[in-house]
Amino acid sequence: MPSIPSTHDEVLAWLQHSWEIHDSLDVTKFDDVYSKGAQLKFANHPVAEGIDAIRQVFAPNFPSLSYMKHTTRQADKVGDNHIWLSAEITYRAKGDPENREINIPAAGHVTLVTEGEEAGKIAQMEVFLDHAPILERLAAAAKWNT
Repeated sequence: MPSIPSTHDEVLAWLQHSWEIHDSLDVTKFDDVYSKGAQLKFANHPVAEGIDAIRQVFAPNFPSLSYMKHTTRQADKVGDNHIWLSAEITYRAKGDPENREINIPAAGHVTLVTEGEEAGKIAQMEVFLDHAPILERLAAAAKWNT
């Protein structure tokens, strides 16, 4: 799907596609939205460079999640290839006896590849959020299930 969105509706559709890939909890699908040389700055983690490094940012926690859902709150395209956004991410920890939903607000900046076969894919993404609440719930769920 990746193509460079032009209109506001196209930006929202592009984000929805990206969220669906992330929400699948399957890092093998990431090459559908990230360029091979993409860079990701997620929360307080060091910058991950390249698709394999980006997969490694998420791979440790994805198996501990039973659910993840991104909801775009606001998004704007600036210039040819920048998207600024705010979103809410809802998580559920696998094995949580209460099946509690953890909602975390997030903001982000995406820079898109503009040329070549990877046009429309993520060249760089910065995600600003406090993911401590879900990490705490994952740790608690792990204890409940041992």
